[in-house]
Amino acid sequence: NIDPTSESPVGKGEVVCFSLFAGPGGVNFADFAETVELKEIEIYKGGKKARSKSVRAVKSTRLWVDTTGDEGRKILEVFKEWFGDDRFKKIFHNWSFDGHLLANHGIEVGGFKGDTVHMARLWDTSRQGRGGYKLSSLMQDLLGWGKTDMKEVFGRFKLKKDGTPGKVVYLPDSLTLQTDPNVTMFEKWIHYSTYDT
Repeated sequence: NIDPTSESPVGKGEVVCFSLFAGPGGVNFADFAETVELKEIEIYKGGKKARSKSVRAVKSTRLWVDTTGDEGRKILEVFKEWFGDDRFKKIFHNWSFDGHLLANHGIEVGGFKGDTVHMARLWDTSRQGRGGYKLSSLMQDLLGWGKTDMKEVFGRFKLKKDGTPGKVVYLPDSLTLQTDPNVTMFEKWIHYSTYDT
């Protein structure tokens, strides 16, 4: 509910989702994968059941968590202890933003290990005119490959006064993307968010 390009998250804004990456050889968020071939899962969006789907359990070191709606707030409360625990080291991308959003929910982060935006600024202070400090740009320069920019994946054409699509592409806010009634778009959002980690 805030525009991160023009508004500060201090005292406003909310966490609509978060994703975790346990690192290579880290925690497997799907430990049951070895014993369960197919599992019927219910996909929830904003605390409401969107559909049921039969999925193959896949080992993953990534976890995506929806924190919208009443159920989402309860889930965020469960993770509050983990966020505050110094034993679990956490690296953020743009801590100055994320830290304030978490604080808006009464979450004090312990175990802060680093921030990739600040590390990138220390590495090269002249990036502002060359792609800046977005993950897509940093990955491309450092790894030779990068993720696709959000606007390219989720951009929508701004509607003209007559209701037809115009030429200007805009990026909807995170909550709009996450609660899109199109389940395929929702799945893309989850993939993008966890790939981001």
